[in-house]
Amino acid sequence: EEENTFELTFNLTPVPLVRDIRMTGIYPFFERDIRNIMTLSPGNTVTASDLDEQRSEIENFYRKEGFIDPEVIVETEGDPRKGFLSLRISVTRGAFYRLDELSITGASHFTESALRNTMKVHRYRLLPGVAGRFLEQRLSDDIEAMVRRYREAGFADCSIDSKITRNRDTGLVSLEITLQEGPRYRIEFSGNRAFRDSALEDDLLFEQLGNRNNVALNRSIRAVTQRYRTG
Repeated sequence: EEENTFELTFNLTPVPLVRDIRMTGIYPFFERDIRNIMTLSPGNTVTASDLDEQRSEIENFYRKEGFIDPEVIVETEGDPRKGFLSLRISVTRGAFYRLDELSITGASHFTESALRNTMKVHRYRLLPGVAGRFLEQRLSDDIEAMVRRYREAGFADCSIDSKITRNRDTGLVSLEITLQEGPRYRIEFSGNRAFRDSALEDDLLFEQLGNRNNVALNRSIRAVTQRYRTG
């Protein structure tokens, strides 16, 4: 400050941009799989917190894919004063979980062996290496498919619960599937002259919705009524 005037000095540090991203150790995934979960891509600005976020996101991705304790290192190369940095991502995936025991209780319409043999988590555990690792998403898909199978057989109230027990030391997983089949529905029409049974069956929503609290029954009645009203 001199004679009621100020001199301002600005010290600027450029925020570097990502020039490129290189990856090692990412098998069994492709680079595009890893890039899809990252928040950084070439051309983005990069800070220290961004690097921590990438590491955390990638490690979580590997955990969801069945790996027990993955380790990800994210490093930078280059001079940030020049405005660009290269990212180097190194993954050590480590051991993975594999399904060991699978039990199914509460099944009477289908046999336990028949249900087990349709489950991907059961079939995939027979594959060698990382292809046979246990995936919770695969289990979710199996349960959805099993519910659909029961609904198609007339068990609209069917519900399925699962319990997963993981052993970090051995990498083995125990899985318990508990079914509540519920009653088996048989639907008959009477008094329908304008429409055949097959046409009215198209309005039934038991397979799609299930019938907890008569949800499918009530919506099916409305659908049949609407068919008659609109003709």
